[in-house]
Amino acid sequence: MHRLLGWAGRLPRKPKLQFAALAVVVLTLLSFFVWGDNRGPFHTIDSTVAGETLLGADDRTITLTADWGPCNYRPDLVARESADHVALLLRQKDFSGPGVGCDGDGGTARISTKLDTALGDRPIVDAVTGKSVQIFPAQNLAEPDYLPSRYQEDTKPNRYMYGLVKAQDASPQYTRAFRNGSNGGPAPLLITQTIGSGGATAGTDQIDVHGHPASFSNSQSGSANTVRTLSWFDGKYQYSVSTTSPNQLSDQELSRIANGLVAPG
Repeated sequence: MHRLLGWAGRLPRKPKLQFAALAVVVLTLLSFFVWGDNRGPFHTIDSTVAGETLLGADDRTITLTADWGPCNYRPDLVARESADHVALLLRQKDFSGPGVGCDGDGGTARISTKLDTALGDRPIVDAVTGKSVQIFPAQNLAEPDYLPSRYQEDTKPNRYMYGLVKAQDASPQYTRAFRNGSNGGPAPLLITQTIGSGGATAGTDQIDVHGHPASFSNSQSGSANTVRTLSWFDGKYQYSVSTTSPNQLSDQELSRIANGLVAPG
């Protein structure tokens, strides 16, 4: 560095100014990577995975619904492969510390990693706890044959999907979010599919979905909005189709969406 600065000192004035400007840019970029931003230096944390996890049809891509706090950056999903298993962990940059303010609520997002080789019969475990990670195979997801007008799948879910972060040892499940994208429009639609035995959630206004008994139920979300859910069990998968207030979809729409779900073969 001293040699570089000495060389710069021998430059004519105009090249000196150009060199100084370049040095400022380089130092700014270095400070960004070292310090993260003006909130202070960060330290790296390897933490446990906890969230709905999907194995892609290529048998290599793993996608996790991850949640992080206000003192963390969006984490990376890291896979450590061996011949007999795959270990997953979340690698996070944490900038908490004395005198550091952590604004906001953090975030929720889909994050992915791709294995070097197909998963095959190898089990997936949590690199931190050693516990088994429940994976939902993408090819087993039911596809909606009907969606309300202008609804499309949200590939970058945000805070309204906070509830998707679940216990590590829960049954394999995956939730897909759909919305029409307009501000103040109808509420997001969530379709959850869980592998394993179960039964329709106790509720009122029982109906039939693909020949299986289904029922509606209400619950409260973290923001005190009402969640209206239609749920049923088809002998292999537990399904739920949910909408939240305000501007939630009608029971008729939920029923039509449910009956339009095409189960995997």
